[in-house]
Amino acid sequence: MPEYNKPIGFVFSTLRGFFWEIIAVFVVAFLFVSLEDFPSFSMIRVQRGLAFGVIAVVFGTPILLVFGFTVHAILFHFKIMSIYVYVCFGFLGGLLTLLLFRPFGDDPISSLINQAMFFGGFGFLASFVFWIFAVKKRGCI
Repeated sequence: MPEYNKPIGFVFSTLRGFFWEIIAVFVVAFLFVSLEDFPSFSMIRVQRGLAFGVIAVVFGTPILLVFGFTVHAILFHFKIMSIYVYVCFGFLGGLLTLLLFRPFGDDPISSLINQAMFFGGFGFLASFVFWIFAVKKRGCI
């Protein structure tokens, strides 16, 4: 049975989860843009992919540090370790990123719905990766 009261283990596993979460968001954003028209390869696509990956990390990290850490600490305190809860909050964090920062400017509502699904998907992915490295690898489940 894992020790829930060890603060060093909690901090280490949380930092490890945050690190891999940021890497996953960058890689997926990079691949999403770079491989948009897969059979053809262009250096411009790679440059845009790198820029998009950096932008995704820049907009996602504040939400990750404020919202994600708070949610993880609360869930950990109440010993709620279900992946379903983590990915639901991850999706919500993605939507929160869109609503707070509006990285694509003031768009019509139809465009915001597409962006919400996109950001929610990134939040879902990020929380899934975080759960694997911060909760599952720690042996809390």
